[in-house]
Amino acid sequence: MPLSTDDLDDVRRRIFHMFMDSIETIRAIRENGDLLFGERAPLITSAIDEYLEDFIYNPNGSGEIHPEAAIFEASREKLQKGGFYGSQLNLKEEQLTQANQDLRENLNQGILGLIRNPFKRFIAHLNNFLFSLIAVAGIGEALKELKDSLVDELPDDEE
Repeated sequence: MPLSTDDLDDVRRRIFHMFMDSIETIRAIRENGDLLFGERAPLITSAIDEYLEDFIYNPNGSGEIHPEAAIFEASREKLQKGGFYGSQLNLKEEQLTQANQDLRENLNQGILGLIRNPFKRFIAHLNNFLFSLIAVAGIGEALKELKDSLVDELPDDEE
């Protein structure tokens, strides 16, 4: 069933909530930088800080549009083409919400061995969400690049 005009504001709110929930997880990753990235933590946390400043806290100062504005400007057609409606939206929302929650809970425990799988799940679901968001609202490229960098920095599983 196509995305209804009556559902647009609700869909946009849900997408924005998914985005900001993921930003909270990025903040939690930043706060646990030493645990996750060891001696490379200063470089990684600096990259996270820069992203947050330029795209979340002060996007106008860096010539960017705030994600909320971009999401709420997205057309019904683009939202539908990006899979942000119906069961596809429900699935993306459920998967990303659970991945965010699981990773933050495991980060709070502070045991690296418990973090690896939730981290990988978070990255996979965030990746799916961001590909759709980039196509729909033209935002998320910088977060996708940051996400890719985080994946590359996570220490390998111990054998």
